[in-house]
Amino acid sequence: MLLVDLANGTRTPPRMLCWTAVALVLLAALCPPRLTAAGHLLTSRGLLRTRRVRTDLLVLVRHSDGTAPRPGED
Repeated sequence: MLLVDLANGTRTPPRMLCWTAVALVLLAALCPPRLTAAGHLLTSRGLLRTRRVRTDLLVLVRHSDGTAPRPGED
């Protein structure tokens, strides 16, 4: 869209900022974090960082309010 604005002569700093923001939101929406589990390791890969948790070293598991149980589990 930046190229379309450039071709039409309607490129202004606020419009460039708007199109850049839209592109970043789409990038974040289309590239969700990936979760993998292997052995005693959980890995979450996002756009900017990778986080790993060694499950064999966990001593406490908490239920977060942001998650829901699977259907059929009570």
